[in-house]
Amino acid sequence: MRYLLTILITLASIGNLMAGPGIDLTYCRAQWSFSPDKVYISGKVLFNFKPIAEPISSIDFDLSNHLRVDKVMYHNTAVPFKHKANQLVITLPGSITAGVVDSIEIEYSGKPVASNFGSIGFDKTDRIA
Repeated sequence: MRYLLTILITLASIGNLMAGPGIDLTYCRAQWSFSPDKVYISGKVLFNFKPIAEPISSIDFDLSNHLRVDKVMYHNTAVPFKHKANQLVITLPGSITAGVVDSIEIEYSGKPVASNFGSIGFDKTDRIA
């Protein structure tokens, strides 16, 4: 029996739904480790972003409470965050000027669950050669 990893993301609306209004996500790099037998994922995602119209001092992401945030890194320094109600709020050490591209890296792990919008899940299949 093989496992097929299913990842569904609505790319057309990822900027506003994932990082909140006023922030443009310009790049995303994901590094994941999977354990299909345990239905477990761990990894990190690097986001490049820029404030659109005004400076920001925090950034919000939609992130299921089924996943645990291990740490958030900004310029190689761990920064404070809160993760509740499926929302990850990251406090930046200073203000980022509108139009300036910056980056943040989020490390997380846990058991993903399917949802109606963008989900990650594992399905058993015999159809993969």
